[in-house]
Amino acid sequence: MWKKIYLLAFGFFVAISAFLSWYAWSWLQSIGSPIDALVNYSYFAGIGWTFVLLSSAILLVAANVILWTTRNSWALWITLAYFCVFTLIRYFLLERVAHSFATDARITDFGSTWSPVIGVGISIAAAAVVFIDQLVVTRMNTAIFPDKPLERELTETENDLIEKEAE
Repeated sequence: MWKKIYLLAFGFFVAISAFLSWYAWSWLQSIGSPIDALVNYSYFAGIGWTFVLLSSAILLVAANVILWTTRNSWALWITLAYFCVFTLIRYFLLERVAHSFATDARITDFGSTWSPVIGVGISIAAAAVVFIDQLVVTRMNTAIFPDKPLERELTETENDLIEKEAE
């Protein structure tokens, strides 16, 4: 059940994050005032970044539940991939385009050329957090339930066999 909840939430969060990234980028294609375009870009890029942070935290909690119940860490690494993809989109693509837009409009106090380095640093830090999280949760689970068999969802055939044996 947690797998389905996680995958539904993941799909929803990817769609919203992609929309917010696109919408922030679309402000940089504006033909109006460059200052207004940059202000609105900054606003929606900030909302998008906040959403990525919060949704990654929610996905990380759900991934920890999956790791705890099944001793399978796939959800943690998918959460990391989600976070890194949208971090790199923000810092490699959006911030660079915004910096170029501001330079072309002769606005000097906008953006940084260090944004790709910042994006890579944030992604590496997130990978370290996920790795340590997996290590801690796995060791805690093993310490609390040393002989616990691995739980998994049964197939329909296995459910039918169990029901026949019960009769």
